[in-house]
Amino acid sequence: MPSPELDNFLRNVLSHVKFSFDRKAICSELESHLWDRIEDYLEQGYDEATAERLAVEGMGDPKEIGIELNKQHNPIIGWLW
Repeated sequence: MPSPELDNFLRNVLSHVKFSFDRKAICSELESHLWDRIEDYLEQGYDEATAERLAVEGMGDPKEIGIELNKQHNPIIGWLW
């Protein structure tokens, strides 16, 4: 289960994705990337809280990510599929 920091990041990104049918898949993929980064930081010797913070910071601005994902997951294209 994501920590509050990870959960907040994911919610912020997904708040910009208008096509609700893609949100679950987007969330799963982002969460996977975050956990990969966290594992890398843990292997480098960081504690879990620091690893989570660094992973979230390393992903970038959640608003920008959400806006870009919204462009790629267009509801009109989604409905056509």
